[in-house]
Amino acid sequence: MLVFVWVHMALHMRIAAAPTNVPPPYPPQAIDDDFNQTGQIVAGLLGWPQATFASKVQPEGADALQVTREVDGGLESLLVPLPAVVTTDLRLNQPRYATLPNIMKAKKKPLDILTPEVRV
Repeated sequence: MLVFVWVHMALHMRIAAAPTNVPPPYPPQAIDDDFNQTGQIVAGLLGWPQATFASKVQPEGADALQVTREVDGGLESLLVPLPAVVTTDLRLNQPRYATLPNIMKAKKKPLDILTPEVRV
C-alpha cells in the first residue's frame, strides 16, 4: 500500500506500507523554504532509507525502488529498499493540458450528483 504525503508544492514523498485510510499528515507546502529538508528529516525520524530529488521512480519487485536522479555529472541511479521516503523534483511530473475539443466534450457530459452516506 502506498500513500502520497505532500511535502513541497509539486514535490512529494512516497511512504510505503502506511495505512490507506489515514489522510496525509503534511500540508502541500513545507515550511523548510524549499530546501528539501522535510523529507530527509522524516526519513531520519522513521529510520527509513531515503532517495532525494528523484526524477524517475520504478518499482523493482515488491521490496525495492529504482530511483533515478539528476546530479552535477549527469544521472545517478539508486536501488532503495522499501519502506522508503522518496522526495522528487519537478521533472517527475509532466503535466498534460486539456485541448479545447476535449474541454467542450467534457462540458456536454452529464454530471452524476451523489449524496454521501453517513455511517455511525
